[in-house]
Amino acid sequence: EGSSLFSSKVTNETSLSDYFALDSLIEGKISSWDLNLTTNLNTLNENRIHDAIRSKLTLSKSFEITPKNNKDYQSNLNNEILNNENIESKFENFIDIKFSSAFRQQVDKGIDGTAEIYFAKNISVANRRLFSKNDVNANLYFVYDLGEIKAEKKNIKEFNTLTRNVFAAKFSYDFPLIQKKLSSQNISEEYLYSPEVIKEGIIWKTNLNGGLFLYSDDSSQESISIHTGPEITYGSFKSKILDYSKIKITGSQFLKSGQSPFKFDDINDSPRVKIELNQQVYGALVFNYETHLNLDDGKFKSPKYGLDFRRRAYSLGAFYSPESEEFGFKFQIFNFDYSGLSPRF
Repeated sequence: EGSSLFSSKVTNETSLSDYFALDSLIEGKISSWDLNLTTNLNTLNENRIHDAIRSKLTLSKSFEITPKNNKDYQSNLNNEILNNENIESKFENFIDIKFSSAFRQQVDKGIDGTAEIYFAKNISVANRRLFSKNDVNANLYFVYDLGEIKAEKKNIKEFNTLTRNVFAAKFSYDFPLIQKKLSSQNISEEYLYSPEVIKEGIIWKTNLNGGLFLYSDDSSQESISIHTGPEITYGSFKSKILDYSKIKITGSQFLKSGQSPFKFDDINDSPRVKIELNQQVYGALVFNYETHLNLDDGKFKSPKYGLDFRRRAYSLGAFYSPESEEFGFKFQIFNFDYSGLSPRF
């Protein structure tokens, strides 16, 4: 108590209220703008609340700029292929504007664990282009972000407050290599353990990212990265034993120059492989595991273990991260935002 946010961890007495947290999400409209406010309260102990709050506020608006001639072409294309149920094509083009403010926002740095932005205020403008055809999805983003950020310095446990300009581009491409045909797109009484229909198959996912980061202290960093690998889903999650497996393997390679003055966004250019696994054990029990393999030193980093009890309407879970010494429990209820009507089963 009373020490710096950068001080070392200490052992402290806890009360029952320290084992509970409260997350809130407020969504709404201000005129034609979308409002989103998330707040995380990491304890219900009133003596620690001032140290336990995290929050982020965003105000955003999207403008569709899909050309009319493209819509006409798409309409004609769809008319030509009405007799072929396997062909679906869609193109969308948007301009997104977003204002945001964050207090003590945690940033997942993957192989490097987590870092924190103490305070930030940003404005960003993005061009978002989405294309899909026959379950092949391609997305292209161009982003400009201007912000004032207060966060920990890269190698010194002190705060730094700087203005940051970011020019970034991102291209993602999902290509189904193998896909099992679904007998039905709708959920049924057979799905005891899942709120959605399981799509079995192998999808190859690729992301290509590029960014230029300019800081008001005249420092800068530039980076190009590629992340690619398969996502394999096997089993329909209907039977009781080993009827659902999902594994995602993503290899990442980086080209980088320069350095960030901040800890939270300095890019680690070590090549790596991220492994994510979900495996049904028995009935509603699902084992989860994820880790990163650093290809420079051959070591696995940031492992996380989990065990979920999944049902169609809800799930209970527990997780443990040995590197950060974090563990906890979670409870989810599904389909609150479902607005349709479905038959009972």
